[in-house]
Amino acid sequence: MVVPNLDSLGRRLKGKNWVGYRDETHLSLYSPEKWYKLLKREGLTIEKTFGDGLWDAPYVPGIPKILQKILFGFPAIVQTLMTVPYLPTSLGESMAVLARKGCGELK
Repeated sequence: MVVPNLDSLGRRLKGKNWVGYRDETHLSLYSPEKWYKLLKREGLTIEKTFGDGLWDAPYVPGIPKILQKILFGFPAIVQTLMTVPYLPTSLGESMAVLARKGCGELK
């Protein structure tokens, strides 16, 4: 799953102008810890979590937006090209969680 990340550096930098708040389709804004508890409660095992990068530039006043997109976006570009998720959740506007249901469980 991929959800807006309330613990992201981007949210702290942008405050009320953060993309997670601006998008009206984001109905459930929870901290990563709350999402982890919900997944575990439903019987899912969390395999990996990671961030999607800081792509909602600008973040810093006075620095050109295009330069910020390059600087802040570079780690996400590398992650995508390598197809290996490595960014910590704090460095993502969204957090991605790879989880699975335990083997042998029947519902």
